[in-house]
Amino acid sequence: LTLKERAQFARAKRANLLISLHHDSVQPKYLSAWIYEQRRLSYCDRFHGYSIFYSERNGNPKASSEFAHLLGEELRNSGFVPSLHHAENIKGERRQLLDAKLGTYRFDDLVVLKSSAMPAVLIEAGIIVNRAEEVRLADPKSQKLMAASISRAVVWFSLND
Repeated sequence: LTLKERAQFARAKRANLLISLHHDSVQPKYLSAWIYEQRRLSYCDRFHGYSIFYSERNGNPKASSEFAHLLGEELRNSGFVPSLHHAENIKGERRQLLDAKLGTYRFDDLVVLKSSAMPAVLIEAGIIVNRAEEVRLADPKSQKLMAASISRAVVWFSLND
């Protein structure tokens, strides 16, 4: 499904919340090359961490922002750290950082967010081109810890909805 179709699907299913989960990268200027298993790959070990985005163009921006905050708190409480590189004043970034401690950003033009009628966030779970973070993101224990953090945020959000 395209990003817009995902939002339409959530609406058709009468979802109360949309969470779009992704792996992040970095701007091309930060990428370096290395050879791994006889393949040339790109990497950037400079940045790591998660990022959470919400859009004011969403069908429910206030609740989206509130959920982003709850989610950031749960991720931090579980030991995850945010990435702040999206706030850099460079082409392709310049996102409005709302809370550096929680890793929350406002990004109004993300299609899946602005196309959603219900509260919605996009989570960049980590920076996949960071070699150490790629290993962490593939670790089932780390995945379960992140999933549990997301689940707790959903429960808190649902209780206060």
